[in-house]
Amino acid sequence: YTVSHENLMSLCRVQKDMNQLSCGMRIISCPLPHFGLPFVYCCLMGLYLGSETFILPYNEFLRTPLLFLEAVGNLGLTHALTTHFIMDYSLRHMNVDYRSAQLGHIQNLQILIRERPSTDFHRQLASTLLCNNLREQSINYSLFSHNVPLISSRGWFQRKPNIVHLELESL
Repeated sequence: YTVSHENLMSLCRVQKDMNQLSCGMRIISCPLPHFGLPFVYCCLMGLYLGSETFILPYNEFLRTPLLFLEAVGNLGLTHALTTHFIMDYSLRHMNVDYRSAQLGHIQNLQILIRERPSTDFHRQLASTLLCNNLREQSINYSLFSHNVPLISSRGWFQRKPNIVHLELESL
């Protein structure tokens, strides 16, 4: 896979269309932004959309596991990208303090995974965050491969898929 300006812009366009992102929509990203979708969300999507991108440093998250949910709630963000590990780690460290974060405004909580998500994890995540007004339809999973880092598939979504028409020449 060749990384070029055209390929990166195509990837941004696909993410914008598939995630229903719009200009001015604020984004938060927490995973390590070295390659693949985390790189695209941390470094490129804000520029592509002309919007603010909040990057939560991974080491800060490890010190304060609920920092991601607090940031999403306090900043009123509608789109958030994180990994399965980060959400699992947050769930294991939750107590009554997390209930103050209001998550009802989130339209898309995109969680990067390496394999099909566990139904137990999804149920635990949804039931835990329902008291924060997060809609279950807002939780989405993207299959992410470290072997081919710029390719991901949007599988296992709660909401209806969008039909995206792309010209083969632009890919």
